[in-house]
Amino acid sequence: MLWLILVFIALFIWTFENVIDKFVISHDLKDPVTLVTIFGLVFGMIFLAVGVFLGDNFFNQSLILWAAVGGILYIIAVWLYFYLMEYGEVSRIVPIISLKPLVVVLVSFLVFNQRLEWYGYIGVLVIVFGAILISYQKTKRKIQKSHFFIGAAISVTAFSLRNIIIEHVTTDASIWSFLFWLGIMMMLSSLIIFAIHHPRIKKKAQLQGINIMAVTFVVSGFATVLFFKAIEMGTASLVTALSATMPLFVFIVITLISKYHPKIIHEKISKPILIRKLVAIVFIILGSVLLLV
Repeated sequence: MLWLILVFIALFIWTFENVIDKFVISHDLKDPVTLVTIFGLVFGMIFLAVGVFLGDNFFNQSLILWAAVGGILYIIAVWLYFYLMEYGEVSRIVPIISLKPLVVVLVSFLVFNQRLEWYGYIGVLVIVFGAILISYQKTKRKIQKSHFFIGAAISVTAFSLRNIIIEHVTTDASIWSFLFWLGIMMMLSSLIIFAIHHPRIKKKAQLQGINIMAVTFVVSGFATVLFFKAIEMGTASLVTALSATMPLFVFIVITLISKYHPKIIHEKISKPILIRKLVAIVFIILGSVLLLV
């Protein structure tokens, strides 16, 4: 069950990264493209370094091709995630991104004929329902712009396909060799973005925000390595479904920060909202148990 421990270590780290992401993008670095450029460079260097030390059999044409596709999907997914973070509440966005299990299970079934037990599929649906419930927000205003939801759908799909690619590739190659090429592809993508976007980066970037995110990405990068290793050891469907429990951790952290340190991040939390989100958390935990049985 080592893979299970790796998943929850990654989720614990990502929970605090989500909070830091929201704080920085709201105060110091209001530019998703700048953030994804820093992200790609930092993560790319980490993946490359890990791959060099632990990988083997690097010159595999199929491996390079899948790494290129995975790298592009990863950059697109993260860019849209930062875009959503800029305009939405972290306790809503994280659950929306947590709908990845639905995509992963569907694609794994259709493409790779990978199946869960019947109660596993119920678990996925329960987790998805909990994620939707925890992100529901009553408002008198019109629903946010349609591109917000389109962006969320594309981001979720890109993250999901990345996970499926990792599982598919690591059946014949080590995760470390894949990370080597994934790191190169992500760094190249970031350099291309920087070349196109650098006037805005110079104008918008603030040193404090860049420093905070660089350190955060280093820690998060190693957490992602653990997550990818968990996918190699388990299955993309199961590992991705467990990642849907992250709204639970985010909800707890955001609630505490909103109550005791509202200057950092403040989200409106009334008694009905707390009850609804706690019920949603029960669904998320129940779904996770069904997946693990």
